[in-house]
Amino acid sequence: ADPPMGPTAFTIRRATLDDLETLRGLWRETRLPEHELDKRFTEFQVAVDANDWILAALGVRFAGLHGEVHSLAIRRADQETELRDALWDRILHLAQKQSALRLWTR
Repeated sequence: ADPPMGPTAFTIRRATLDDLETLRGLWRETRLPEHELDKRFTEFQVAVDANDWILAALGVRFAGLHGEVHSLAIRRADQETELRDALWDRILHLAQKQSALRLWTR
């Protein structure tokens, strides 16, 4: 179950096609390679507020027993630690479900 939504509360979910325009804006804001990431939007987990507005995103691509964690983008500097930690917890949970033995970052 998702936690109750307060003023700084958020939930984590997988990005959908409906998120692509918002993700593009977030990637531009954080100077990530928007055109490269466009094709990979399904790799992203997003932190969204009560209005389903994307506050942060983190990509992960699994291949066999490995996962590559990439392209962290955070819109809310005041929640940076909380958002990063929640996204990381989600990635670790997904890695466990995928039986990944290693996670890599660049």
